[in-house]
Amino acid sequence: MPYLTGVTGCEDPQHPNSAYEDEFPPIEHEFAESATDPYELGWFNDPTSGAEEVADICDGFWGFGNIPFEEKMKWGTALGTAPNGALYNQVIDGRYYYLQQMYSNATETCVQRKALPPVVSKLAPAKGPIAGDRKVKITGLNFENPTVTSVSFGKVAAKEFTVTSPTSITAVSPASTSTGVVEVKLTSSGGTSAGTTADQYTYETK
Repeated sequence: MPYLTGVTGCEDPQHPNSAYEDEFPPIEHEFAESATDPYELGWFNDPTSGAEEVADICDGFWGFGNIPFEEKMKWGTALGTAPNGALYNQVIDGRYYYLQQMYSNATETCVQRKALPPVVSKLAPAKGPIAGDRKVKITGLNFENPTVTSVSFGKVAAKEFTVTSPTSITAVSPASTSTGVVEVKLTSSGGTSAGTTADQYTYETK
């Protein structure tokens, strides 16, 4: 897929990774269509203006000149702003991207991604007093869109928590009835984080 900078309909309107991701919108668009319609015989939508393949359904065409609607349909809701000021709607391997939505038969809408459960990769600090009230930074993935709705230390809900980004949460540990190790669990509409050695929090006497 050639670099298509400046070609209307092919260039990414946001550049959260400088120029690297500019090739992705046409690649993902055409790859989705080659996977769902490899022989140009199926997976067609038939609007009055002509046939469209699966990726075309969410390219904003249906806005008919309503630019805000077209942008929302094609790109969805941004997850945040990259350090260079550009919007991003995907985090892949720790890098920011701005990618086109695709049509989902499951939801019958244009979607940016399948809802994935949150993942915990680090707790800082990973231990605290049995009395609780320790502020803990939780690092991982899939904390937004869908957004994490609960954080628990073992079976007890965090005293409070704030989702600060798609990869970071700050939570305040609750009090515990005993010392020892508990798992920090995160839950969103995408599911609950799986247990790993990275999500273990240790309660100490002091």
